[in-house]
Amino acid sequence: MVIKTYKNILAASLFLLLSGLFFLQPYSYGNRFAMFEGIEAPTLLYPTTEDIDLNGKDQLEFRWIKTPGLFVYYTEFRLYKSANNFSSDLIYKKNIQPGDYPFKVPAAYFTKDQVYSWTLRIVLTDGGETEKAYSTFKVIRK
Repeated sequence: MVIKTYKNILAASLFLLLSGLFFLQPYSYGNRFAMFEGIEAPTLLYPTTEDIDLNGKDQLEFRWIKTPGLFVYYTEFRLYKSANNFSSDLIYKKNIQPGDYPFKVPAAYFTKDQVYSWTLRIVLTDGGETEKAYSTFKVIRK
């Protein structure tokens, strides 16, 4: 009886293993990004087009709707000292690990009455990337 049960478990395990290989095959040949298609750019929550008051604060907190961490390798954060995303205006760049949320930037990077923009892009475990999310804000007090 024990041998018969062992054979059933072995047969079921082998079936599941082969079935899994069959269903994963399309992802390993030619269409490797198919498993991650449909993951959109992150939705930015704060700061987004608001006037930011940093008076008495030593950092500014950036928040967004997080993508499930299973597929996220890191999140690419960039901060620009203008409303544009030109590389010449880049003042801060960081690859954020999935557990580092919300993300905080020291207040020393900001000046009063200056407009800033920030972008966020998710880099996936398979090497793919989402589109960039983009927003601007103005520091009104520091």
